[in-house]
Amino acid sequence: MSEPNDVTSESVYATGDISTNTDVPQPRAKPAKRPKRRKLWIVLTCVLLVVAILTACGIGGYRYIKQQYEELSALGAQTCDLLEAHQYSMLYQHFSDTLKARYTEDEFNHYGMEMDQFEGNVLSCGQSAGNHFTYDLGQRTITVASLDNRDGSGTHTGNVRFRQTDTGWKVDGFDVGFLGVSLDALKLADKYCIALKERDDQAIYQMMASSLRTETLQQFIQTAALHREVDGFAHDCALEGIGTKNTDTSSTVSLHVQWGQHYGVGTITFGDTPSGWAMTHIDPSVQGRDLTPVTVAERWCTDIHSQNYTDAFGLLTQETQQTISASAYAAQYSGKKNSIKWLNCTVDPSTYTGDTAAKAVTLYAGVQLENTATKRQMSNKASIGLAPDGQTWGIALVFLCGLYEC
Repeated sequence: MSEPNDVTSESVYATGDISTNTDVPQPRAKPAKRPKRRKLWIVLTCVLLVVAILTACGIGGYRYIKQQYEELSALGAQTCDLLEAHQYSMLYQHFSDTLKARYTEDEFNHYGMEMDQFEGNVLSCGQSAGNHFTYDLGQRTITVASLDNRDGSGTHTGNVRFRQTDTGWKVDGFDVGFLGVSLDALKLADKYCIALKERDDQAIYQMMASSLRTETLQQFIQTAALHREVDGFAHDCALEGIGTKNTDTSSTVSLHVQWGQHYGVGTITFGDTPSGWAMTHIDPSVQGRDLTPVTVAERWCTDIHSQNYTDAFGLLTQETQQTISASAYAAQYSGKKNSIKWLNCTVDPSTYTGDTAAKAVTLYAGVQLENTATKRQMSNKASIGLAPDGQTWGIALVFLCGLYEC
């Protein structure tokens, strides 16, 4: 077979069904002078070699090989054009069945717009310098080292995989380096937000890697319910940003969550674990406000009810402990000091005000009192003020609303 000297990378690139003409919609934001695209995607000699192997050498001859090269080169060019034009639904039509099985068209279109929003528009893309590629004869795929340049996050480098199917070449996958984030991570982030808004705590628990499951499922559900008491129901959850050091096995994104009474922003890291993609790290701020003040206040109330004044005193901040002795503190709540004994105390988590940033939290509790002289009982409300104390929170102040304005 004679050498195909009449065919070059430049001429093949221009003869595909999709060229760089105005046939493809232009992106919303482009530089004044569009940089020259690298020869895309495969140099002719590489494709001739791989296609010759894939077609068992000689089937269809040179004409067939040339046709395969032109189709693959055109698909590479079109992939870039559609990325630059934000036409993710159109690009999806060129996906292999394997890739379509992982993401729906709506999902990929959504992820594409998220990448444009947080990483910037694609200004140019193509094959990386050096024309590095690998092929898998059994899978009938070619993996090409590629790059894209985004106006918000710079140059991204990674592989793009193409698969030869019975109906022609198809896009079969993107490395995280090329996109800047794992599509599986974006998909799991969406699932997390949906589960959070639908209060599906079991679904969230199943998304967590084993290293994050420090509670049993039942304990996790109880903690999530307490978060809703403190913060209200989550009614908005969406992507806030994409990490800059994502890999094929780990991607970090930031989310914002709006509850009825609180707004939080934090990061979640998703990793490719042995059991599939899962959350490997989650900022506490994504889950709601710190519940430690609630648990400290509830423990204090339990101590008062059980007359365990020693433990109740131990829950005070160190600063507050300097103002009163343990015996005087016990006398204050047992009725020995002023004939008013605290019988019961129930914290209302929904009254949580303040946060860790303010370094002060207030909770209200319903209390049951008894006059030790007359045995008359009465109900009242108490304000419990808490403050950071070392590595935890402590009781800084407690007063009855019947005696002071709450």
